[in-house]
Amino acid sequence: WALIMAALCAAFIPKAVNFLSLRRIRLFSLNSLTRWRKRIGEEGAEWLLTKTIEVGRTSGAVDAGSLSRVAVDTTVMEKNIAHPTDSRLYDKARQQLVALADEANITLRQNYNRLAPRLAMQICRYAHARQFKRMRKALKKLKG
Repeated sequence: WALIMAALCAAFIPKAVNFLSLRRIRLFSLNSLTRWRKRIGEEGAEWLLTKTIEVGRTSGAVDAGSLSRVAVDTTVMEKNIAHPTDSRLYDKARQQLVALADEANITLRQNYNRLAPRLAMQICRYAHARQFKRMRKALKKLKG
């Protein structure tokens, strides 16, 4: 079985040693596809869609009856968004207050520029480890 699969794979994919050593081969980068999509724009995408439909109708692959009802795939891709956690909101508020104090030429005794990011990171780690008492203690220290 392994020899047959190795022979089949060698016929289709060069440099394939055996069935277990096959790896996914990416034909193109996803980044380049995104750049291309942005480059052609919405009008280019519509033009491409109309040309595809025209070619399908002229070749006979698509008949007019099948175009009366169209199904659209509206799958939503998750994005890497940062949800507003308490520690991040406190740190942003602290940064804005420090910036406002600098604009008003008010000298602060302490601005917590080194302590606040470290505390925010600790709070995230405590929450991930489900150590909520330690997390609340660090959050209280950050809140000040």
